[in-house]
Amino acid sequence: MIFKRKNKELPFQIVGIYRYPANEQLFQETLELQWGENLSDEELEKAKAHVSEHFKNLYAIEIVSTQSLAEFDWSTITQEEKGQPRENWQVPYDERQLDDSGCHWVFFFHYLNLEKPLLTPFGKIPLPIPQEMPSHLDGITYEPPG
Repeated sequence: MIFKRKNKELPFQIVGIYRYPANEQLFQETLELQWGENLSDEELEKAKAHVSEHFKNLYAIEIVSTQSLAEFDWSTITQEEKGQPRENWQVPYDERQLDDSGCHWVFFFHYLNLEKPLLTPFGKIPLPIPQEMPSHLDGITYEPPG
């Protein structure tokens, strides 16, 4: 999917968006990392709800570019969140280069709203329909923020 802005091709395109499946081990690791151990029953329920929400709209986004993105400022990609100041909007997390040219990348995006476009320095980019994680990304593992 190539997007154009005023008849000019953008320097990257979204190859796909993939819901990132959280298995029980990753869920538990995230719970302990973000909430600690030895929680009371009430604290544990609250922590589980928070971690479930954390993974609910976590996606991997794969992009390709017409130029190297090795020096790209990933924080310039975001998604509007009404009622929040821009500095609280989500940005790419744990971006990873997939090739030697610096033109093929994947990153994670928390709380992705599939109804809204990504905002970039090159304009708004609508999101394609999410797909299953492709096999060439099998080695990409999510590292929860602590």
